Amino acid sequence: MEELRCTNCGRKLAETTGYVRLNIKCSRCKTVNAFSMAESAPSAQSHNQACRRASSPEVSRHGGQRP
Repeated sequence: MEELRCTNCGRKLAETTGYVRLNIKCSRCKTVNAFSMAESAPSAQSHNQACRRASSPEVSRHGGQRP
């Protein structure tokens, strides 16, 4: 898990495991902090597509192959 801290005062703003772009306003000094992660991290869209593929049944409930 990665800590995100204010670039002005150092206050801890959040803990995250992943993001693409994130803007957080510090409640202490009111600085708007812009964070961005490199494109190499898997996107939420590709993660959702992988989950849909994994959960789609290949065989019907009656035991036959899907048409």
